[in-house]
Amino acid sequence: MTVFTKLSKDPKSGDKKEDVSPLVVKVEGKNLENENETHKMDEARIVANRLVRRWTVATWISLWLFALFIAAIGVSLGIYIYQHFSAHHAGRFRGWCRVPTETAQRNARIQLFDDILMPPAMREMKLVEGADSDSAELSGLFNEMDKNAVDLQTFFDEMIDIDMDDEEAVKIEVPKFGANRQGRFIHDFRFNYTAIVDVTGERCFVAPLDFNLVLAPTSFLDLLMMTVSGYYDRALDVVRETTRVVIPEIEDTEYLGPLINNYCENVPIYKLERITKPIFKRSVDHNEGHFVEYTGKNLLEFDIVNIDEAIGKKRA
Repeated sequence: MTVFTKLSKDPKSGDKKEDVSPLVVKVEGKNLENENETHKMDEARIVANRLVRRWTVATWISLWLFALFIAAIGVSLGIYIYQHFSAHHAGRFRGWCRVPTETAQRNARIQLFDDILMPPAMREMKLVEGADSDSAELSGLFNEMDKNAVDLQTFFDEMIDIDMDDEEAVKIEVPKFGANRQGRFIHDFRFNYTAIVDVTGERCFVAPLDFNLVLAPTSFLDLLMMTVSGYYDRALDVVRETTRVVIPEIEDTEYLGPLINNYCENVPIYKLERITKPIFKRSVDHNEGHFVEYTGKNLLEFDIVNIDEAIGKKRA
């Protein structure tokens, strides 16, 4: 760097002194280039920060949308799996089961028919899709089941129809076998009544629902599955109810609810009352009014001692 100085004159001495203050400073080109490069780097850093900031926002938005898409797929798949595997536990459950009679309790277990769509514990249940319990087709199915039964003294078949959504009803249909009449049992948990539809005699019998003998819909199905799988392994309790028909028939049946009235439409409905005193009129074992059903944990037998007094003709 070259520095130019000027001479200054002392007012007292008149002597000239050298002024060492620089007049012109010559900056070499290398320093200017460094400053330019620094400025350019600052500008590049600012631009890069803006790009990073933009890329980060776009990335987060993309990731959020992707996560939302995956969540939607997961929810849809979960709903599908739930509906698929819970199809037989919700809504309406219908199936056939083969129940050992009292004489076969020690060496036999409840049997269910195969169905490949069922979970492992339920694969021995054969569902009958679209079969109406009031149709003639059902009677044909019962007759075919009677022909194919291994031993009617050892087993009897029944159809179970369970309302799983509202848990309002359990419907059981048992064909005629041995001395037992064909019966359709309607257990209404909404109005707390049980109806026995005598299919052959074309009449209905009703009694208060006994919660100690008939399990609620969900409990019924759960216990049935545990029994079939072997988890619940014990002999069924045999409960006998001896009853009599109250004459005359019931005129106002509205209090029984729409379900029982629907199944007993156009036939007389009679009230049953339990008999606690001994019956000497005739042997109950040979009574024609004998019905039986499997109710989840019991074999429930109904003996109606004066069933002949109940007129079974259809109403006009």
